[in-house]
Amino acid sequence: MIIFTGTGYSGTGMYSKLFSTHHEYRVERLVRRIRALPGAAAPQHDLLRDPALRRDLMAEHLRGVELRSFRDSSNPYVHLADALWAADQNCRIVLGVRDGREFVRTAISRGHHLPDGHRRPHTFRTLFHTIARLSGRARGRFSGFMFEPERSDPWHSQWSALGAVGRMAWLWQYRNRKALERLQSVPTANWTVTRLEDLTRDPSRTELQRLESFVGVPAEPKWLTERHNQTSQHTFPHHSEWSADTLAEFERIAGPLMRQFGYWGAPS
Repeated sequence: MIIFTGTGYSGTGMYSKLFSTHHEYRVERLVRRIRALPGAAAPQHDLLRDPALRRDLMAEHLRGVELRSFRDSSNPYVHLADALWAADQNCRIVLGVRDGREFVRTAISRGHHLPDGHRRPHTFRTLFHTIARLSGRARGRFSGFMFEPERSDPWHSQWSALGAVGRMAWLWQYRNRKALERLQSVPTANWTVTRLEDLTRDPSRTELQRLESFVGVPAEPKWLTERHNQTSQHTFPHHSEWSADTLAEFERIAGPLMRQFGYWGAPS
C-alpha cells in the first residue's frame, strides 16, 4: 500500500497524478464517519486520540481493498497514519509538506478561514452549498472535523482573537504536527517527508528519484509542471508583502514547525 497525505494544498492531487493513485478514495464516507463521532460538534480533545478507534476506522475504510496494490492520496490520512501501518505493515507513507506561508495564502484566497469555507459563491455549485448550509440542510465545508482547536489545544482560548493568517497558520501546523505525532509509532523505513518545493523546483529531479525509490513505483514527471488544483488568482498577497504584525502572528504559531521543515531562509 502506498499513501500520500498532507495538510491540503500540499500536493496530494499532484502525487495522485505522478504515481497513478486514487485521489481521496472514499473520503466523503470517511469524513462523515468521523464527524458522527460523539463530541464532534465541539470536541474537548482530539476526536481520534484512541488508537483502537483509528484502527477500526481504517479497517472499515479499507474493507474489500487489495492492500498490496492500493495507492491513494488523501488529506485525512494525516490523522490516521499509524492505523494505515497497522493495516499493512509493508505500506509506504509520504507526508507531503509545503511552505506554511503559501498554504496560508492559498487557504485565505479560497476563503477557508470563513465559516462556510468559501470566499464568495462564484459558481452555481458553491452557491448551492452555501444556501444549503445557511438553511441548515448541509454543514459547513470546514466545520466539525478539526478545523478549529479542540478545547484542550493551547490555541483554543486565543482563537477568537486570531486573524485569518493566524487561523490558517494554526491549521497548517496542527495537521502537520498530527501527522508527525501519528508517524512516531510507524517504523522510519515505512514513511518519509517531502517538500513540495523540492519536487517542483529541482531540474535534476533528485527528490523525485528519491520518492520513486522509496515507494518502489516509477513516476510520470510531466505532472511536476502540469497545473492541478492550483489557485488561478490569489486574492491574498504573497508573504513578501505581509505587514510586520502579520508575519509576527504567523511566526508565533507556525514558526517552530517551519524551522523543523527547513523553510526559514528557503527560496520564496
